[in-house]
Amino acid sequence: MNVKRGKWQYVSIFPCFIKKYCPFSLHLLENVSSRTGKGDNIFDHIDDPEGLFDSEDPIARPLVRFEKEFKISDPSALLNSRYAEIYNLSIHLDVYSIAPKRFQKVYELILTARFFFGMGTGVLSLANAILHL
Repeated sequence: MNVKRGKWQYVSIFPCFIKKYCPFSLHLLENVSSRTGKGDNIFDHIDDPEGLFDSEDPIARPLVRFEKEFKISDPSALLNSRYAEIYNLSIHLDVYSIAPKRFQKVYELILTARFFFGMGTGVLSLANAILHL
């Protein structure tokens, strides 16, 4: 009911449209890139009980795009240099934990941001707020 007009208003919701064109949150992309190894299926790490997605492509596509082109050439190095400026220490990451991941550059950024912010989750959105990825 539209209160101002005093009439009923028709509202149509298209779940397929929302599913197809709604961008994913950075928290979901962080979770996927942190848990998915090379050769793994993304659906092994997230639940889709209603079968909303036909394939993993809509979820993997933004991460592949991040892998190819950040607006900043190396955001992990930038966070590391800012950390070094503040604490006079550099962030050292375990290369062996990054190598088996499917989205290595994104995962490296997540590990650097976790160290930088001192948090376990939600760091990709914080890094985006600072670096404008």
